[in-house]
Parts: sequence; structure tokens; C-alpha cells
Amino acid sequence: MIYQNIFGVDTSKTEIVVALHGNKKTQTFSNDIQGFTEFYQTYKDFLKNSLIIVEATGGYERAFQSFLYDGNISSHKASGRQIKNFIRSFGTEAKTDAIDAKAIAQYGFERQTRLRLHKEKPGAKKILNSLVMRRIDLVQMLVAEKNRKQAPDNAVIKEGVSRHIAFMEEEIINIETAINDCISSNEELQKTVKAIKETDGIGEKTAPAFVALIPELGNLNRRQIASLCGVAPHPKQSGAYKGYARTLGGRRHIRPMLYLSAMAVARSKGRLGIWYRELISRGKKPLVALVALMRKIIVIANAKARDARQLQISAFVENHS
Repeated sequence: MIYQNIFGVDTSKTEIVVALHGNKKTQTFSNDIQGFTEFYQTYKDFLKNSLIIVEATGGYERAFQSFLYDGNISSHKASGRQIKNFIRSFGTEAKTDAIDAKAIAQYGFERQTRLRLHKEKPGAKKILNSLVMRRIDLVQMLVAEKNRKQAPDNAVIKEGVSRHIAFMEEEIINIETAINDCISSNEELQKTVKAIKETDGIGEKTAPAFVALIPELGNLNRRQIASLCGVAPHPKQSGAYKGYARTLGGRRHIRPMLYLSAMAVARSKGRLGIWYRELISRGKKPLVALVALMRKIIVIANAKARDARQLQISAFVENHS
């Protein structure tokens, strides 16, 4: 589809900077509902058949994209790495929010026919995503506080750090209870989580995380899901040189989880653990074999999620036929 107007939006914690492709001027609005409303009023004559490219900035873009989705305005969330490489391809060294917004608009103009549109998660999935992200944040803070407690010069702060650790451990338990309640209250989530837990290396905590952070699970093929999770091999060859394929990109919270899952499976006596050790025996480097195992785990989980979804569709059709 070819859009009539393309917008580029550079987001930060407090502001969004908007550039309309073909227009030299940019506009700045606050990153809140008041700013979003002002954006709509300013550009309402240009929003029909438009596409808005929003750069991913650690979650600061979510509220704006939800506003666009509710207003039936098409948007795409662009990877920060892709935008940075796109800007560098022009030899641009200067960096301002206005320059970035214009470059994002140009990126959207050139790639509009190949960009996936943003879709909001259904209610239960959106809640689950928020809970899982909160648990990830708490676990990271807990690790940091435990490291501070072990510091040799922590005598002054030890008591306060210990209280904070106890508080966060209790909060993590509360969040995990809320995650389980969210899954139990939704039949689709319940069946998907149950299905992917049958995969070696995916357990009680990682299954909800994968379902929340990869809403595409079960809807993509094996190559697409591997690429989305950052475990797809990319060739590294030049002339006579043929190096090991590299894995690039992927959603930042997924790879660490897959790595821990693969480490556990690699030591197991299960089918995937045997497969991993066979790779090592055939001369594969341990890290290369481990990445292959990470890819195997998510591909199997994707297939199980797909099968669970198809069973749900078949049951629905049968009950309403």
C-alpha cells in the first residue's frame, strides 16, 4: 500500500518531535495525552491515508502508538538500530531530534510497502505484558541491590539495602501471583502457556514471559521467529573468507531468557541436550552450538503455540457449526 503522507516521530520521555515527509519544518509536542491531542489538531488534514513511523525508545513511544491505534491511524514502530544505520548511510554526523524525525520520515517513505503496522494487544495480553515487564525490572533491580550488599565497604548502607531486597522479593512474589491470575482468567493464554511449557528449557516463569513478549508466537514461520528473537544466523563472508554466521538484532529481553533456557537444556539428559552435545562432538564451537540450541527451543515453542491456536480455532468452529 502507498500512503499519501508519511510522518517521522522521534520520541523521548517528555516530548515527541514530528516531521511530515516533504516538509522542512518539524513540530514538538509533549509526550502525553495533551500533546497527542495537539498533534492531531495540527495535522488532522494530513492524517487520512497516512503512515506514522515511531522510533522505539525503551517504551516512551507506547502511549503515542496506543493513541494512534485508538484513532485508527496506521503506525509502525521502527528499530532504533535500523534508524541509526539508515541515518549513517547518508553520511550525517550531526544529531538533533529534528534531524532524527526527518530521517525517520524518509525511512518510512522509502520502505512503506514493507513495514508491519502496529497492532494493540488484546486486554489480557496487554496486562500480561505489563506484568512481565515489571517483573523483569524488579529482578534487575534485585540483582543490583544484592551486588551492593556484597560490596566490601557497605557497612553504612547494608541495613537499608537489606530492607530494599526484602521489599523487592515480596513485590516479585506479588507480581508472579498477578501473572498467574492473568493467565488463569484467559483461556487462550492458559492454553498457549501450557503448550509451550512442553518445550525443554521453558518453565513456569519463562513460558508467560515468552507469551507476553512475543505476541507473534505461533503466527510466524521458523525463520521469522528466529529472526525476531535474534537467533537467526546471518552469513559473514567476503571473497575467499568464510566466517561463522552471526546473530544480530532481536528483542532485547528475549535473548537473555533463551540463553538461560539453553544453558539448562545443554546440561540435561533430554532430547535437546543430547542434540547439543552431538553438535559439540561434530566440532561445533560451544557458543555456536548454544545459539543453535536457543534457536531450536524457540522454533519448537513457536510450533507448539501454533498447534495450540489451531486446536482452539477448530474447537470454536465445531462448537458454532
